[in-house]
Amino acid sequence: MKLLKFFAVLIVVQELLKDILHFYAGTLNLEHLPLHLCGISIFITFWYAYKPGKVNGEYLYALSLPGALAALLFPNWTEYPMMHFSNINSFTIHTWLVVFVTMLLYSGRLKPNFKNLPKTSLLIGVIAVPIYFINKMWDTNFMFLNGPSKGSPLVFLYDIFGGGYLIALIVLVLSAWLLMYLPWEVSYRKKAKNQSEQTA
Repeated sequence: MKLLKFFAVLIVVQELLKDILHFYAGTLNLEHLPLHLCGISIFITFWYAYKPGKVNGEYLYALSLPGALAALLFPNWTEYPMMHFSNINSFTIHTWLVVFVTMLLYSGRLKPNFKNLPKTSLLIGVIAVPIYFINKMWDTNFMFLNGPSKGSPLVFLYDIFGGGYLIALIVLVLSAWLLMYLPWEVSYRKKAKNQSEQTA
């Protein structure tokens, strides 16, 4: 738990440091607000480290982990030089998010359960709806609700579905969840069956 709390605090401090440096450099803008999926994940990670629960734990597996992995695979911050603070900061923060969830899974503290997804979906819905309108007011693209990140596979989704992008995005998330949760569900049922046979 000490290690989990260390990573949670490290991520938050690093995010605050980023904004402070951008402020003093005169480059701070609305897009630097932590309203993207991974930005929100920073605070969900902190929440879980100090008060673990089913909803925030499921968020970490269902949204934070795939979101951070996708960001590392298809980064949108590579316009900066390799040793630029923004480049290093973005790579490391997303790596810490992946490491945090990996530690939870490896230690067995977090056991993904699709039955928790409705409450987790409600949480992300409560967050996403106001962010959608914030995007409209501020002409931002937090959580990529208005369009895809350049260079990501979501570009193909937008090109194909256009105005139906958001619906297609939801279907994509549901499909990803099916792939992410099916192995766990099979494992749980197999384990329960073995235990039943042993006690019979």
